[in-house]
Parts: sequence; structure tokens; C-alpha cells
Amino acid sequence: MMTKRLTEAEKSARYAAQCTNLRLKPWQEPPCVMGDEPMRGTEDERRSMELRRRMIDAGIDPWHPDPLAALKAADQ
Repeated sequence: MMTKRLTEAEKSARYAAQCTNLRLKPWQEPPCVMGDEPMRGTEDERRSMELRRRMIDAGIDPWHPDPLAALKAADQ
């Protein structure tokens, strides 16, 4: 599956949308910016990395603005 390359403005908007839709605290990172290796080893980071893995496994772009809604739709 080919994904469109996002502009910096699109990335910024999707980052903000993920933070809002996931109700993240200011210190929590959304799945769109997580890598494959933990940086800090926190529980918040582990949850975000797991969400990113679930998205990728379901064929969902990690930059999707509403990860939980996308996963729910993919399950149906």
C-alpha cells in the first residue's frame, strides 16, 4: 500500500488531532512520532508504541488523525 507523503503542515495538524482524539497529556507523545525503540522507557511511551504497532498491523497509517476510530472501523 502506497501512502501519500505528508507536508509539514499536514503532519502538524495530524499530530494535534491525535493528541486531541487520544486525550493525551502535554508530556505524552502520540503514536505518529513513536519509533521502534523506546527513548525513555515510560509506560506512556509503551502504550503509544503499542498503539502504533496495532495501527500498522491493521494497515492504518500511523499519522491517521483518529487512531482509535480507525482501529474500530478496521475491526468491523
